[in-house]
Amino acid sequence: MNKKKEKTREQLLADLQSLTCRLEESEETLRAILSGEVDGLVVKTPEGDRVFTLSGADHPYRIMVEAMNEGALILDAAGTILFCNQRFADMTITPLEKIMGTSIYRFINPADKTLFEEFIRQTAKDGRKDFSLAVADGTFRPVFLSKSDLHSKTAVSTCLLVTDVSELQNAQQALEESLCEMELRVVERTHELRMSEAHAQMHALQVQGLLDATPAIVWMTQDRRCREISANRTAYQFLHLEEPTDLSITAHPEDLLRHCRVFKDGLPLEVKDMPMQRVALSGEPLLDYSLSFVFDNGAVRYLVGNIVPLQDEKNEPTGAIGAFIDVTEYAQATQALEEKAAELAAANQELESFSYSVSHDLRAPLRAIDGFSRMLEQKYAGRLDADGLQRLKIIRTNAKKMGQLIDDLLAFSRIGRVALKMTEVDMQVLIQKILPDIVNDAKGRQPVMKINNLLPVSADPSLLSHVITNLLSNAVKFSRHRMPAVIEMTCRPDGNMVVFCVKDNGAGFDMHYADKLFGVFQRLHTEEEFEGTGIGLSIVSRIIHRHGGRVWAESMLDQGASFYFTLPAIRKADLLYGAQDRRQNPDDRRQETGVRRQEARGGRQRAGDRRQKTE
Repeated sequence: MNKKKEKTREQLLADLQSLTCRLEESEETLRAILSGEVDGLVVKTPEGDRVFTLSGADHPYRIMVEAMNEGALILDAAGTILFCNQRFADMTITPLEKIMGTSIYRFINPADKTLFEEFIRQTAKDGRKDFSLAVADGTFRPVFLSKSDLHSKTAVSTCLLVTDVSELQNAQQALEESLCEMELRVVERTHELRMSEAHAQMHALQVQGLLDATPAIVWMTQDRRCREISANRTAYQFLHLEEPTDLSITAHPEDLLRHCRVFKDGLPLEVKDMPMQRVALSGEPLLDYSLSFVFDNGAVRYLVGNIVPLQDEKNEPTGAIGAFIDVTEYAQATQALEEKAAELAAANQELESFSYSVSHDLRAPLRAIDGFSRMLEQKYAGRLDADGLQRLKIIRTNAKKMGQLIDDLLAFSRIGRVALKMTEVDMQVLIQKILPDIVNDAKGRQPVMKINNLLPVSADPSLLSHVITNLLSNAVKFSRHRMPAVIEMTCRPDGNMVVFCVKDNGAGFDMHYADKLFGVFQRLHTEEEFEGTGIGLSIVSRIIHRHGGRVWAESMLDQGASFYFTLPAIRKADLLYGAQDRRQNPDDRRQETGVRRQEARGGRQRAGDRRQKTE
């Protein structure tokens, strides 16, 4: 075992001196603690300097410091934080134990470091300054610092009082913004008030200009008793008065209406019974109110309009305003229309008489021709040569054709007179009733019928049957030479109408002659090619037009044809007013009138041709 090395005398004296110094320092520290001059100690540790407070140093003032709303700190000369309260820790979002013993510059905004150093060094007894603290979340909090120096026997410390002024600054900023906004609103409101009078005057001029530009006759009063009534320019012109003339009951006698009288339903109106006075006093509107004015020169004018009350915020009447239109021309036109309707009724009666005459007077000689020619064929056929028999056959054939023409012409005339009986028509059911007869009457090969799903329509089922029968029969007739003959019927909705199409693969026609298709007795093929009288499509056209629809065709020669027609889709109004004629479109009426004129011209031309051939 090695012997422990002995210390020299000098080393022992040095150790003794060191121990003596430490003892004196300990005694001084103990004395300071006992006297209350020390609340804590800064001790060097491996983790750095730490501050330890003495458990016996809890004085009553600490309770007050911790209850303060401001942060409180005590710094030494180097800026080390010897003490801080919890409020400062909350401001910096830093635990209390990580604050004491650290430098105050850790919590000062770097931009304020120089100013803070000057603030700490200043010799004034007290100081105040605005700074910003560096918070643990990376933000900066505006604060107000108050500084006081604490003098003791051994050192001078600095006491800082930290006041959070962020809410104060926000409130101040909001107040400034509010003041600016209020000042701006005051300026704007002042400007609005200055402009209100000008705007009111301009608005009054605009309203008066609008009323003067209105073609309607307008009267207005803002007094329930109509002590003052004004009007627009059209009203003054209608009454032959100068502007402005007071039209109220309190007007000067010379200004009252002396040159005309006012009537309602043929009876003269007193001033108190005038519509403006009635509405202004009662508060009840008058709608579709008619008046007649009889002027001294014998002229009579008719007005129709509405008068409504003016009301205040309590819905109490304060006056009235009335707007009328001059319907004199309309009334005269209505009267003329009624006269024309009477004339048309008389013409229809004459047409019925003519139809009766055609049905009976023309058929009598026609029956005689047919009867005697049949007797001639039965009894004297052996005495006639081949040429005579051929002529006899021509007579009988033309007699039958003439009978068919008379039947078709009468049917065509009846179409325009029969009342429509509108109802909902299921096109699928209607087609299924018609198809068997059409297929059975087909000559040659049986056609292929393709009937797609058809939409229901609003129509007269009896007249619509004529349309479907005629179009399908024509399709079968003109496609009889095709193998196979294919007829297809489709439909599609088009707004308030349904568009139907009957398409075949038959002979077709040249579109240059399409305008002749729907004329009476118009034919595009010879009778030897396809039989018929040429009136079927005219009947179709008239029926469709009476339903408010239209009809047209598209084709190419030897490429088949497509016939289109439109009918009203199902609507409630159709069922409510089913008995009325649906021809509401002026274009359709003009088209039908044109067709009738064309039919008449065609009939006269063919009659002349037949007379010429007979001669």
